[in-house]
Amino acid sequence: MKQKPTHTSDFQKNFIQSLQKELKLKDTAAFYYALVENIPQYIFCKDLEGRFTFVNQRFCQLLEKPIEEIIGKTDYDFYPPELAAKYRSDDRKVIEQNITLEDVEENKVSQRETKYVHVVKTPIHDADGKIIGMQGIFWDITERKKAEEALRNAHERMRQDLIAAAQVQRGFIPEIPPRIPGYRFAWLFEPSEYVGGDLLNIIRLDKNHWAFYVLDVSGHGVPAALLSVSLTRMIDQTPVSRQLLQDGNLGYRASEELFDPRQVIRMLNRRFPGDKTKFCTLLYATLDTESADVTWIRAGHVPPLLVKKDGSRAEYYKDPGCICISNLVNEDNSLPTRQLTLEPGDRLVLFSDGIVEAMRDDQEFGYERFAEIMRTNASAPLEDALHAVFHQAAEWAGGGPFGDDVTLLALERKNGGS
Repeated sequence: MKQKPTHTSDFQKNFIQSLQKELKLKDTAAFYYALVENIPQYIFCKDLEGRFTFVNQRFCQLLEKPIEEIIGKTDYDFYPPELAAKYRSDDRKVIEQNITLEDVEENKVSQRETKYVHVVKTPIHDADGKIIGMQGIFWDITERKKAEEALRNAHERMRQDLIAAAQVQRGFIPEIPPRIPGYRFAWLFEPSEYVGGDLLNIIRLDKNHWAFYVLDVSGHGVPAALLSVSLTRMIDQTPVSRQLLQDGNLGYRASEELFDPRQVIRMLNRRFPGDKTKFCTLLYATLDTESADVTWIRAGHVPPLLVKKDGSRAEYYKDPGCICISNLVNEDNSLPTRQLTLEPGDRLVLFSDGIVEAMRDDQEFGYERFAEIMRTNASAPLEDALHAVFHQAAEWAGGGPFGDDVTLLALERKNGGS
Protein backbone atom coordinates (compact mmCIF):
# COMPACT_ATOMS: atom_id res chain seq x y z
CA MET A 1 0.00 0.00 0.00
CA LYS A 2 1.46 3.34 -1.11
CA GLN A 3 1.92 6.17 1.46
CA LYS A 4 0.26 9.47 0.57
CA PRO A 5 2.51 12.55 0.24
CA THR A 6 2.51 14.84 3.21
CA HIS A 7 1.30 18.41 2.56
CA THR A 8 2.63 21.23 4.75
CA SER A 9 -0.15 23.42 6.14
CA ASP A 10 -0.11 27.24 5.85
CA PHE A 11 0.38 27.44 9.60
CA GLN A 12 3.46 25.28 9.38
CA LYS A 13 4.84 27.34 6.52
CA ASN A 14 4.34 30.59 8.41
CA PHE A 15 5.86 29.08 11.54
CA ILE A 16 8.95 27.93 9.64
CA GLN A 17 9.35 31.29 7.90
CA SER A 18 8.96 33.10 11.22
CA LEU A 19 11.50 30.84 12.85
CA GLN A 20 13.96 31.36 10.00
CA LYS A 21 13.46 35.11 10.21
CA GLU A 22 14.01 35.06 13.96
CA LEU A 23 17.14 32.97 13.58
CA LYS A 24 18.37 35.36 10.91
CA LEU A 25 17.69 38.32 13.17
CA LYS A 26 19.48 36.61 16.01
CA ASP A 27 22.43 35.91 13.76
CA THR A 28 22.45 39.53 12.64
CA ALA A 29 22.21 40.79 16.21
CA ALA A 30 24.94 38.42 17.32
CA PHE A 31 27.14 39.66 14.52
CA TYR A 32 26.38 43.29 15.40
CA TYR A 33 27.13 42.84 19.10
CA ALA A 34 30.28 40.88 18.33
CA LEU A 35 31.35 43.72 16.08
CA VAL A 36 30.66 46.61 18.44
CA GLU A 37 32.28 44.84 21.36
CA ASN A 38 35.51 44.10 19.54
CA ILE A 39 36.30 47.21 17.55
CA PRO A 40 38.53 49.76 19.36
CA GLN A 41 35.94 52.56 19.26
CA TYR A 42 33.38 53.84 21.72
CA ILE A 43 29.80 53.21 20.55
CA PHE A 44 26.49 54.42 21.99
CA CYS A 45 22.84 54.91 21.08
CA LYS A 46 20.35 57.40 22.54
CA ASP A 47 16.62 57.94 22.31
CA LEU A 48 14.94 61.18 21.35
CA GLU A 49 15.27 62.48 24.90
CA GLY A 50 19.02 61.95 24.97
CA ARG A 51 18.87 58.85 27.21
CA PHE A 52 21.38 56.10 26.53
CA THR A 53 19.74 52.98 25.09
CA PHE A 54 22.93 51.11 24.28
CA VAL A 55 26.67 51.39 24.93
CA ASN A 56 29.47 48.96 24.22
CA GLN A 57 31.86 47.72 26.87
CA ARG A 58 34.60 50.10 25.77
CA PHE A 59 32.24 53.01 26.51
CA CYS A 60 31.51 51.46 29.92
CA GLN A 61 35.21 51.31 30.63
CA LEU A 62 35.56 54.99 29.73
CA LEU A 63 32.90 55.96 32.30
CA GLU A 64 34.07 53.21 34.69
CA LYS A 65 30.48 52.08 35.21
CA PRO A 66 28.56 48.90 34.33
CA ILE A 67 26.07 49.10 31.50
CA GLU A 68 23.07 48.95 33.83
CA GLU A 69 24.21 52.21 35.47
CA ILE A 70 24.45 53.95 32.10
CA ILE A 71 21.31 52.84 30.24
CA GLY A 72 18.50 55.33 30.83
CA LYS A 73 20.87 58.11 31.93
CA THR A 74 21.95 61.19 29.95
CA ASP A 75 25.23 62.99 29.33
CA TYR A 76 24.46 65.31 32.25
CA ASP A 77 24.89 62.34 34.61
CA PHE A 78 28.49 61.74 33.53
CA TYR A 79 30.03 64.85 31.99
CA PRO A 80 30.63 68.44 33.12
CA PRO A 81 27.57 70.63 32.35
CA GLU A 82 29.21 72.61 29.54
CA LEU A 83 30.28 69.43 27.70
CA ALA A 84 26.93 67.71 28.29
CA ALA A 85 25.13 70.75 26.86
CA LYS A 86 27.36 70.67 23.79
CA TYR A 87 26.75 66.94 23.25
CA ARG A 88 22.99 67.39 23.63
CA SER A 89 22.96 70.30 21.17
CA ASP A 90 24.76 68.15 18.59
CA ASP A 91 22.33 65.27 19.18
CA ARG A 92 19.34 67.54 18.52
CA LYS A 93 20.93 68.82 15.31
CA VAL A 94 21.40 65.24 14.06
CA ILE A 95 17.79 64.31 14.89
CA GLU A 96 16.03 67.51 13.80
CA GLN A 97 17.96 67.93 10.54
CA ASN A 98 18.32 64.21 9.81
CA ILE A 99 22.02 64.58 9.11
CA THR A 100 25.33 62.92 9.89
CA LEU A 101 27.52 65.08 12.11
CA GLU A 102 31.29 64.69 12.33
CA ASP A 103 33.40 66.69 14.74
CA VAL A 104 36.47 66.76 16.96
CA GLU A 105 35.47 67.55 20.50
CA GLU A 106 36.58 67.40 24.10
CA ASN A 107 35.69 64.41 26.24
CA LYS A 108 36.17 64.81 29.96
CA VAL A 109 34.64 62.67 32.68
CA SER A 110 34.34 64.61 35.94
CA GLN A 111 37.68 66.26 36.75
CA ARG A 112 39.84 63.85 34.81
CA GLU A 113 42.29 64.74 32.10
CA THR A 114 40.65 66.17 29.02
CA LYS A 115 40.73 63.89 26.02
CA TYR A 116 40.04 64.79 22.42
CA VAL A 117 37.88 62.47 20.34
CA HIS A 118 36.77 62.26 16.74
CA VAL A 119 33.02 61.64 16.81
CA VAL A 120 30.48 60.69 14.15
CA LYS A 121 26.76 60.87 14.96
CA THR A 122 23.91 59.63 12.76
CA PRO A 123 20.11 59.34 13.20
CA ILE A 124 18.42 55.97 13.87
CA HIS A 125 15.31 55.18 11.79
CA ASP A 126 12.65 52.55 12.41
CA ALA A 127 11.19 50.29 9.71
CA ASP A 128 8.91 53.08 8.52
CA GLY A 129 11.78 55.58 8.21
CA LYS A 130 10.81 57.53 11.32
CA ILE A 131 13.70 58.86 13.43
CA ILE A 132 13.62 57.20 16.85
CA GLY A 133 17.00 58.24 18.18
CA MET A 134 20.64 58.67 17.27
CA GLN A 135 23.81 56.62 17.42
CA GLY A 136 27.41 57.66 17.72
CA ILE A 137 30.91 56.33 17.45
CA PHE A 138 34.07 58.08 18.59
CA TRP A 139 37.74 57.34 19.08
CA ASP A 140 40.55 58.92 21.06
CA ILE A 141 42.80 61.30 19.11
CA THR A 142 44.38 62.97 22.15
CA GLU A 143 47.94 62.01 21.20
CA ARG A 144 47.41 63.21 17.64
CA LYS A 145 45.91 66.44 18.96
CA LYS A 146 48.88 66.97 21.27
CA ALA A 147 51.28 66.28 18.42
CA GLU A 148 49.44 68.78 16.21
CA GLU A 149 49.51 71.35 19.00
CA ALA A 150 53.23 70.78 19.54
CA LEU A 151 53.77 71.17 15.79
CA ARG A 152 51.76 74.41 15.77
CA ASN A 153 53.75 75.74 18.71
CA ALA A 154 57.03 74.80 17.04
CA HIS A 155 55.85 76.43 13.82
CA GLU A 156 54.91 79.60 15.69
CA ARG A 157 58.28 79.69 17.45
CA MET A 158 59.99 79.24 14.11
CA ARG A 159 57.83 81.98 12.61
CA GLN A 160 58.78 84.35 15.41
CA ASP A 161 62.45 83.43 14.96
CA LEU A 162 62.19 84.12 11.23
CA ILE A 163 60.54 87.48 11.91
CA ALA A 164 63.41 88.33 14.24
CA ALA A 165 65.93 87.13 11.63
CA ALA A 166 64.21 89.26 8.98
CA GLN A 167 64.52 92.30 11.23
CA VAL A 168 68.23 91.59 11.66
CA GLN A 169 68.70 91.15 7.91
CA ARG A 170 66.84 94.36 7.11
CA GLY A 171 69.11 96.11 9.61
CA PHE A 172 71.89 95.81 7.03
CA ILE A 173 69.85 97.82 4.54
CA PRO A 174 69.93 101.61 4.91
CA GLU A 175 66.87 102.95 6.68
CA ILE A 176 66.71 106.10 4.57
CA PRO A 177 68.52 107.21 1.39
CA PRO A 178 71.78 109.05 2.09
CA ARG A 179 71.85 112.79 1.35
CA ILE A 180 74.15 113.24 -1.64
CA PRO A 181 74.05 116.62 -3.40
CA GLY A 182 73.10 116.11 -7.04
CA TYR A 183 72.18 112.42 -6.66
CA ARG A 184 69.39 110.26 -5.32
CA PHE A 185 69.20 106.57 -4.32
CA ALA A 186 66.04 104.46 -4.00
CA TRP A 187 65.50 100.76 -3.47
CA LEU A 188 62.94 98.00 -3.02
CA PHE A 189 63.68 94.79 -1.11
CA GLU A 190 61.18 91.91 -1.03
CA PRO A 191 62.37 88.44 0.10
CA SER A 192 60.35 85.49 -1.21
CA GLU A 193 60.21 84.19 2.38
CA TYR A 194 60.68 85.95 5.73
CA VAL A 195 64.38 86.16 4.95
CA GLY A 196 66.23 85.60 1.70
CA GLY A 197 69.52 85.47 -0.10
CA ASP A 198 69.42 88.99 -1.54
CA LEU A 199 70.89 92.07 0.10
CA LEU A 200 71.79 95.60 -0.94
CA ASN A 201 73.76 98.39 0.65
CA ILE A 202 75.10 101.89 0.09
CA ILE A 203 78.43 102.80 1.70
CA ARG A 204 80.09 106.17 1.98
CA LEU A 205 83.76 105.89 1.01
CA ASP A 206 84.83 109.49 1.44
CA LYS A 207 83.57 113.01 0.73
CA ASN A 208 83.14 112.42 -3.01
CA HIS A 209 82.88 108.66 -3.37
CA TRP A 210 80.17 106.13 -2.60
CA ALA A 211 79.90 102.38 -3.08
CA PHE A 212 76.63 100.55 -3.70
CA TYR A 213 75.84 96.95 -4.53
CA VAL A 214 73.29 94.16 -4.87
CA LEU A 215 74.24 90.59 -4.03
CA ASP A 216 72.28 87.37 -4.50
CA VAL A 217 73.21 84.17 -2.65
CA SER A 218 72.06 80.87 -4.14
CA GLY A 219 69.07 79.34 -2.40
CA HIS A 220 66.39 80.79 -0.16
CA GLY A 221 65.45 81.05 3.48
CA VAL A 222 67.65 81.12 6.56
CA PRO A 223 70.84 79.47 5.14
CA ALA A 224 70.94 81.92 2.23
CA ALA A 225 70.14 84.84 4.53
CA LEU A 226 72.96 83.97 6.93
CA LEU A 227 75.42 83.76 4.06
CA SER A 228 74.23 87.04 2.55
CA VAL A 229 74.62 88.79 5.90
CA SER A 230 78.13 87.37 6.30
CA LEU A 231 79.13 88.63 2.86
CA THR A 232 77.60 92.03 3.53
CA ARG A 233 79.61 92.33 6.72
CA MET A 234 82.76 91.56 4.75
CA ILE A 235 82.00 94.29 2.23
CA ASP A 236 80.83 96.89 4.68
CA GLN A 237 84.01 96.99 6.72
CA THR A 238 83.09 100.41 8.07
CA PRO A 239 79.79 100.00 9.93
CA VAL A 240 80.09 103.45 11.55
CA SER A 241 80.22 105.21 8.18
CA ARG A 242 76.51 106.05 8.21
CA GLN A 243 76.70 107.70 11.60
CA LEU A 244 79.81 109.62 10.57
CA LEU A 245 77.96 110.81 7.50
CA GLN A 246 75.02 111.97 9.58
CA ASP A 247 77.41 113.80 11.88
CA GLY A 248 78.92 115.60 8.87
CA ASN A 249 82.38 114.12 9.29
CA LEU A 250 83.73 114.94 5.84
CA GLY A 251 87.23 113.83 6.75
CA TYR A 252 86.18 110.20 6.94
CA ARG A 253 87.71 107.74 4.43
CA ALA A 254 86.89 104.05 4.05
CA SER A 255 89.32 101.22 3.46
CA GLU A 256 91.18 101.50 0.15
CA GLU A 257 89.96 98.02 -0.71
CA LEU A 258 86.39 99.29 -1.10
CA PHE A 259 87.37 101.89 -3.72
CA ASP A 260 88.41 99.18 -6.19
CA PRO A 261 85.62 96.77 -7.28
CA ARG A 262 88.21 94.17 -8.31
CA GLN A 263 89.72 94.15 -4.83
CA VAL A 264 86.25 93.56 -3.36
CA ILE A 265 85.76 90.48 -5.56
CA ARG A 266 89.20 89.12 -4.64
CA MET A 267 88.51 89.62 -0.94
CA LEU A 268 85.13 87.85 -1.08
CA ASN A 269 86.50 84.90 -3.02
CA ARG A 270 89.33 84.61 -0.51
CA ARG A 271 87.05 84.72 2.52
CA PHE A 272 83.86 83.13 1.14
CA PRO A 273 82.28 81.22 4.09
CA GLY A 274 79.96 78.87 2.16
CA ASP A 275 80.50 75.27 1.11
CA LYS A 276 81.06 74.09 -2.45
CA THR A 277 77.31 73.94 -3.12
CA LYS A 278 76.87 77.67 -2.44
CA PHE A 279 77.79 80.69 -4.51
CA CYS A 280 76.96 84.37 -4.72
CA THR A 281 76.45 86.80 -7.57
CA LEU A 282 77.35 90.45 -7.01
CA LEU A 283 77.22 93.76 -8.80
CA TYR A 284 79.46 96.17 -6.90
CA ALA A 285 79.73 99.80 -8.08
CA THR A 286 81.38 103.03 -7.01
CA LEU A 287 80.20 106.58 -7.68
CA ASP A 288 82.43 109.62 -8.05
CA THR A 289 80.08 112.51 -7.26
CA GLU A 290 82.37 115.11 -8.84
CA SER A 291 82.78 113.46 -12.25
CA ALA A 292 79.46 111.53 -12.19
CA ASP A 293 81.44 108.43 -13.14
CA VAL A 294 80.10 105.06 -12.06
CA THR A 295 82.52 102.12 -12.13
CA TRP A 296 81.31 98.59 -11.52
CA ILE A 297 82.19 94.92 -11.66
CA ARG A 298 79.70 92.15 -12.35
CA ALA A 299 80.45 88.79 -10.70
CA GLY A 300 77.93 86.47 -12.30
CA HIS A 301 75.16 88.99 -11.62
CA VAL A 302 72.45 90.22 -13.98
CA PRO A 303 73.57 93.33 -15.94
CA PRO A 304 72.71 96.85 -14.79
CA LEU A 305 70.14 98.91 -16.69
CA LEU A 306 70.75 102.51 -17.82
CA VAL A 307 67.59 104.57 -18.30
CA LYS A 308 68.18 107.84 -20.12
CA LYS A 309 66.80 111.05 -18.64
CA ASP A 310 64.07 111.61 -21.25
CA GLY A 311 63.02 107.98 -21.46
CA SER A 312 64.35 107.83 -25.00
CA ARG A 313 65.99 104.50 -24.35
CA ALA A 314 66.86 101.93 -21.74
CA GLU A 315 69.83 99.63 -22.28
CA TYR A 316 71.60 96.86 -20.43
CA TYR A 317 75.39 96.75 -20.02
CA LYS A 318 75.97 93.12 -20.86
CA ASP A 319 79.73 93.15 -20.42
CA PRO A 320 81.33 89.72 -19.90
CA GLY A 321 81.93 90.29 -16.18
CA CYS A 322 83.56 87.58 -14.09
CA ILE A 323 82.52 84.31 -12.51
CA CYS A 324 80.34 84.00 -9.41
CA ILE A 325 81.83 84.35 -5.95
CA SER A 326 82.49 81.07 -4.15
CA ASN A 327 85.21 79.20 -2.31
CA LEU A 328 86.17 77.24 -5.43
CA VAL A 329 89.68 77.83 -6.70
CA ASN A 330 89.55 80.28 -9.61
CA GLU A 331 91.89 82.48 -11.55
CA ASP A 332 91.23 86.19 -11.06
CA ASN A 333 93.53 87.34 -13.84
CA SER A 334 90.51 88.69 -15.71
CA LEU A 335 88.35 90.92 -13.53
CA PRO A 336 86.96 93.43 -16.01
CA THR A 337 85.27 96.59 -14.80
CA ARG A 338 82.94 98.88 -16.71
CA GLN A 339 82.45 102.63 -16.40
CA LEU A 340 79.93 105.22 -17.57
CA THR A 341 79.27 108.87 -16.89
CA LEU A 342 75.77 109.73 -15.75
CA GLU A 343 74.15 112.71 -17.41
CA PRO A 344 71.61 114.79 -15.46
CA GLY A 345 68.37 112.79 -15.26
CA ASP A 346 70.01 109.43 -16.04
CA ARG A 347 69.20 106.42 -13.89
CA LEU A 348 71.27 103.29 -13.29
CA VAL A 349 69.27 100.33 -11.96
CA LEU A 350 70.79 97.31 -10.20
CA PHE A 351 68.52 94.35 -9.50
CA SER A 352 68.45 90.65 -8.73
CA ASP A 353 67.08 88.05 -11.13
CA GLY A 354 63.96 87.38 -9.03
CA ILE A 355 61.94 90.03 -10.84
CA VAL A 356 62.90 89.22 -14.44
CA GLU A 357 62.40 85.50 -13.77
CA ALA A 358 58.88 85.94 -12.37
CA MET A 359 56.77 83.31 -14.16
CA ARG A 360 53.37 83.23 -15.82
CA ASP A 361 52.78 79.63 -16.85
CA ASP A 362 56.04 78.86 -18.68
CA GLN A 363 56.91 82.45 -19.68
CA GLU A 364 59.23 84.79 -17.79
CA PHE A 365 58.54 88.46 -17.06
CA GLY A 366 61.82 89.07 -18.85
CA TYR A 367 64.44 91.74 -19.32
CA GLU A 368 62.68 93.54 -22.17
CA ARG A 369 59.47 94.04 -20.20
CA PHE A 370 61.46 95.21 -17.17
CA ALA A 371 63.42 97.76 -19.26
CA GLU A 372 60.29 99.05 -21.00
CA ILE A 373 58.47 99.74 -17.73
CA MET A 374 61.49 101.55 -16.31
CA ARG A 375 61.79 103.56 -19.54
CA THR A 376 58.12 104.62 -19.60
CA ASN A 377 58.42 105.68 -15.95
CA ALA A 378 61.60 107.70 -16.51
CA SER A 379 59.85 110.95 -15.58
CA ALA A 380 58.17 109.51 -12.48
CA PRO A 381 59.84 109.83 -9.07
CA LEU A 382 62.54 107.19 -8.65
CA GLU A 383 60.68 105.33 -5.89
CA ASP A 384 57.46 105.29 -7.94
CA ALA A 385 59.26 103.83 -10.94
CA LEU A 386 60.61 100.94 -8.85
CA HIS A 387 57.20 100.23 -7.35
CA ALA A 388 55.61 100.32 -10.80
CA VAL A 389 57.86 97.62 -12.20
CA PHE A 390 57.49 95.56 -9.01
CA HIS A 391 53.68 95.63 -9.07
CA GLN A 392 53.48 94.85 -12.77
CA ALA A 393 55.80 91.89 -12.30
CA ALA A 394 53.66 90.73 -9.36
CA GLU A 395 50.53 90.95 -11.52
CA TRP A 396 52.36 89.05 -14.26
CA ALA A 397 53.10 86.27 -11.76
CA GLY A 398 49.44 86.04 -10.73
CA GLY A 399 49.49 88.28 -7.69
CA GLY A 400 51.08 85.70 -5.39
CA PRO A 401 54.53 85.79 -3.82
CA PHE A 402 57.52 85.70 -6.12
CA GLY A 403 59.38 82.44 -6.46
CA ASP A 404 62.67 84.21 -5.70
CA ASP A 405 63.83 87.27 -3.77
CA VAL A 406 63.28 90.62 -5.47
CA THR A 407 65.78 93.44 -4.96
CA LEU A 408 65.96 96.74 -6.84
CA LEU A 409 68.51 99.51 -6.23
CA ALA A 410 68.52 102.63 -8.42
CA LEU A 411 70.83 105.64 -8.62
CA GLU A 412 69.70 108.85 -10.31
CA ARG A 413 71.70 111.90 -11.20
CA LYS A 414 69.38 114.80 -10.54
CA ASN A 415 68.55 117.27 -13.28
CA GLY A 416 70.64 120.41 -13.00
CA GLY A 417 73.03 118.61 -10.62
CA SER A 418 71.17 119.99 -7.59
